[in-house]
Amino acid sequence: MSYYYHFNYKRKFNFDEIPKNYKEYISLLYYGKLNSFVKVFYKIPRDRKVLLGHLGYILIRVTIIASLLAAIHNTCQYNGYEIYNEFRNLVGRPLYVIYGLILISGVLISRKLFISEFKEFELSQDKTNSM
Repeated sequence: MSYYYHFNYKRKFNFDEIPKNYKEYISLLYYGKLNSFVKVFYKIPRDRKVLLGHLGYILIRVTIIASLLAAIHNTCQYNGYEIYNEFRNLVGRPLYVIYGLILISGVLISRKLFISEFKEFELSQDKTNSM
C-alpha cells in the first residue's frame, strides 16, 4: 500500500463543488458529496483506490510508531528501569497507554494527510484561477 501511495496514487482535483476546508475535501474525495466527513469513521469510501493510497501513507507511519513504542516498552521492562516500574504501578496496564498512543498517532497522521492534500488542492485551484 505504501508503494501504491508513493508511485501510483493520483490525487483528484476536479470536483463538481468546491470544498472550503479539508473535511469537505475528504467528503468529496471519499463519497462525492459535501458534509459526509463523519462517514469516514464507519463507512468504506466509494473509490477504493483513494482508500488504498491513504492507508498506504497512514499505516506505514503508524507501524513505525508502534514498533518504537513496543521497543521502548520491552527494553524498559527487560532492564527493569525504576522510572518505568513506577509508570507501570501508576497506570496498571501500560499496554492500554501504548495502544492509546498508537490510535492517537493514527488519527493525527490521518489529519495531517487530509490537510496536506487539501492544501495541494487549494494550490491547484489558485494555479487554475490565475491562468
